[in-house]
Amino acid sequence: MHVRRRWNEAGVVAFGLLTGCGSGDAIAGADGGETGTCGNGIVDGAEQCDGDDPVELTCADLGFDQGKEVRCDATCRYDRSACAYSLQSIDAGGSLTCGIRMNGSVGCWGCEATPPSGTFSQVSAGGRHACGVKTDGTVVCWGYDAAGQATPPSGTFSQVSAGEAHTCGVKTDGTVVCWGYAYGTPPSGTFSQVSAGSQHSCGVTTDGSVACWGDNLFFENDETGVWDSTCSQATPPSGTFSHVSAGAAHTCGVRTDGTLMCWGCNSDGQVLPPTGTTFSRLSAWGTDGILTCWGCDSSGGTSPETDTFLQVSAGGILTCGQRADSTWICWGAIGGLEGAFLEVSAGDRHGCALKTDRTATCWGTNSCGQATPPGSARD
Repeated sequence: MHVRRRWNEAGVVAFGLLTGCGSGDAIAGADGGETGTCGNGIVDGAEQCDGDDPVELTCADLGFDQGKEVRCDATCRYDRSACAYSLQSIDAGGSLTCGIRMNGSVGCWGCEATPPSGTFSQVSAGGRHACGVKTDGTVVCWGYDAAGQATPPSGTFSQVSAGEAHTCGVKTDGTVVCWGYAYGTPPSGTFSQVSAGSQHSCGVTTDGSVACWGDNLFFENDETGVWDSTCSQATPPSGTFSHVSAGAAHTCGVRTDGTLMCWGCNSDGQVLPPTGTTFSRLSAWGTDGILTCWGCDSSGGTSPETDTFLQVSAGGILTCGQRADSTWICWGAIGGLEGAFLEVSAGDRHGCALKTDRTATCWGTNSCGQATPPGSARD
């Protein structure tokens, strides 16, 4: 299979799947008829190009930030593998990945990955949808919307978090609002931060306490349909916190003294962080450099390396951490990444890294193209 990209005027990329054709194969036109023969040296029918010479387009002509030459591939489509985006940030979700480009626009790849135009200050990738805070404070969402998770309310926001089938955001007046599948109702009061998980959400109130709402159960086994009733991921402990992160069946928060506290389903050890570690953020900045991990360890995702770390990103079947020397390393079922990167984001079953040249590289499950960033696959 090849990946077909559709470009709009803002240079935003979306991905779909296209069955490939080899040299000499006929290419079907929009009417389903065969309108071109790839490999005959003549650009005809639905072909974009035909031949080994560079085409009369540059990467910039195709909306990319980096790269120069565009060539023709074996399917008579533009080969954009030498082109790439320059990204400020990256966020890996379930079936899609999104990043903010240097010009403030958003680029996404995977399923349901057609973001709107405009400039953004933050983007969050969820299960099959994504949401972003634009520079004017409004929130826009795109992707799968069966439960209304991609239909945000009006108003201005300081932060947004896309979960599995719902989304939550902190409005500029500090109140929290959620939309999509009704996993509980956010409490009244003002918040500094919110995190939408799989079936629950948690937020840090302005007095530092954590409030959670939604399901305290988690659908554990797809084959038997057995629910785990011992999770309590929406029942936070007392104390004051600076940051909270809601996962699938557990939640973790950073206390104001830098210690880490986790609660919820512990069937895989995800709520048992090591002691003696302090953090300033859950994502997580260790003030003494010691990495704390917890979660499903059947894939080795909670067995960290014995280095000192600056931050960590925990996904579904992998975990990634930034060492004190700023290099990154990932471990778990799809670990193996190691080297110098600006940022790494662990998604559900894939991960993405922002390289030092600000281009993206991804690995892992690629059923929707979520692990195929722009510039790494051919048209």
